[in-house]
Amino acid sequence: MQATGPSTGFALRIFNRGDHYPDLGLLPVDGRLTGEQRRSIDGTQLLCDALVVRIEPRHHWLGAYQGDPEDPTCFRCLDRVALSELSNDACWFYPTHDGTFLSWERGLRLSLKPGSIVNCPEELSSAPYDRSLISVLWSLLGDDASLTCVGLTYGGQRLIWPMQTLSS
Repeated sequence: MQATGPSTGFALRIFNRGDHYPDLGLLPVDGRLTGEQRRSIDGTQLLCDALVVRIEPRHHWLGAYQGDPEDPTCFRCLDRVALSELSNDACWFYPTHDGTFLSWERGLRLSLKPGSIVNCPEELSSAPYDRSLISVLWSLLGDDASLTCVGLTYGGQRLIWPMQTLSS
């Protein structure tokens, strides 16, 4: 059941520091710098605004299903696999250039709808399912001493699970 999947995550926002040490009181209370406000007067800029689902590969499994084009409520199970058995890949959330950065995190409770491949290319969607194309993405976040699982990919394309519910 989808409801037995990951149930926690966190909002992550990363800012580069402006020309001077920013007056944190001038940053938006909700942590966002968006649109015209993406950069503050002193040059502080929002670099990342992401919601990271807390996936624990040692404890979670992934089910791969194929939908029936005739009946959108009908799915056929193609595979079930422990995430710990999949290949690993690295990605970067934090900037790779020198400088001083601020980060903001907030823990979240969530439930997810069934996932899919973001912007799935036609050649990938028309090819038969292949477990070897699934990778677990890892990144160093903040001052973490170890890598954090930040998502999954299929054929190099990010998998996304739309939110069903989300609360702080």
